[in-house]
Amino acid sequence: MPILMYHELGEVPHRLYVGLSEWEAHLDFLAREGYTTITLAQLYRHMTSGEPLPEKPVVITFDDSYASFYEHAFPRLRERGFVATLFVITDLVNHPRHVTWEQLREMAAAGIEIGAHSATHPNLREVDAGRLEQEVAGSRRALEEQLGMPILFFSYPGGSYDEKVLAAVKAAGYLGAVTVASGAATPEDDPFQWPRVTVYRGTTPEKLQALIDAALARSGG
Repeated sequence: MPILMYHELGEVPHRLYVGLSEWEAHLDFLAREGYTTITLAQLYRHMTSGEPLPEKPVVITFDDSYASFYEHAFPRLRERGFVATLFVITDLVNHPRHVTWEQLREMAAAGIEIGAHSATHPNLREVDAGRLEQEVAGSRRALEEQLGMPILFFSYPGGSYDEKVLAAVKAAGYLGAVTVASGAATPEDDPFQWPRVTVYRGTTPEKLQALIDAALARSGG
């Protein structure tokens, strides 16, 4: 199961900024090739209880909850009947360049899956126990209080975690978490260490297919 990882959409010449025309080309490619977008919750249910999935499922995730997700990704996903998962840095909600609580509520109501990406995006391996609890469990509490819905998945800031961080994420009540390790999720994986396929600027549809194929190959798919 490939889980795609995006960050920001825009024309800034930075490798984590995917251009709008590139983003639309990716969506058109996924639709043309018969991929069906699903949520991490659907993936989890499939992995743990065998819930059936459509043919060629793919998960689209965005880290950091930039405003560009609401402005550019969300409407284009909705046009195609696609879903995605947005991982939110809770202390940055309502700040410049980031989504607002009102926008998060609108997107959640439209089927966008909301996950936590910590409160302030620190290196979680370097914080003390109290700060770790606030970053991991506190971000979940903030999202649930504001959105009135369960928040089930976490994304490690910067992909940085260790056994202490893993234990904190499990203790906070999440069902799973995603990393920045390259690969495709399999039933044998720890659901708190699902790998993803990082999508960078300059990724053509052909390169995207190659990335997906390589991730599946690394995971035995």
